[in-house]
Amino acid sequence: MSEGLISIVVADDHWLVRLGLRNLFENLRHFALVAEACTAADAIAAAHTHAPDVVIMDVRLPDASGIEACRQIRSDHPSTRVIMLTSFSDEEAVIAAILAGASGYLLKQSEPERLIAAVETAAAGGSLLDPAVSDTVLRWMRGAASTAQSGDKLSEQERKILPLIAEGKTNRQIAAELYLSEHTVKTYVSSLLKKLQLARRAEAAAYIARQQQVRAS
Repeated sequence: MSEGLISIVVADDHWLVRLGLRNLFENLRHFALVAEACTAADAIAAAHTHAPDVVIMDVRLPDASGIEACRQIRSDHPSTRVIMLTSFSDEEAVIAAILAGASGYLLKQSEPERLIAAVETAAAGGSLLDPAVSDTVLRWMRGAASTAQSGDKLSEQERKILPLIAEGKTNRQIAAELYLSEHTVKTYVSSLLKKLQLARRAEAAAYIARQQQVRAS
């Protein structure tokens, strides 16, 4: 955040959506819309050029997935937060977005006030999910609870890696944080998923979220 303003990049391939978001945030004094993008590549480039506080990203872009663009932006610019804004409450997309490091997942049907709150929350380091997709995350968490006892099987290194997966970090980011090679991290990830009887990284995120919830209760 610079000079008290929350800087924003809007990435959506529909110009009417971009126009609506531009009009919304340009009428609010504590926001600064610094760039617009209509493709994933443009969004990544805009994030590199402007280092915004928040990118509002469509899940479906013409050249690539907005989720992959989110992952790239979060990898290159950890201080930039990404909010996925889409018309679809797809279960796989929700979990994939969280794993990619998104700070929010909102439907385009959301009230403007909710989007504004999500951007403010993301810029402050928090996260916000649309109520319509919260049940999706909870279902994944409940499903992962059945594997809780398997956590005892993990090695010390795998225990370090599991919460980093839940934070949406890529293998490259995990490797840098733990001073390991990316190939070694990939091997550990495959091993811990097998031990926890999980099919994908998304389920690992749900698993650790459930564990944290249990410890907090």
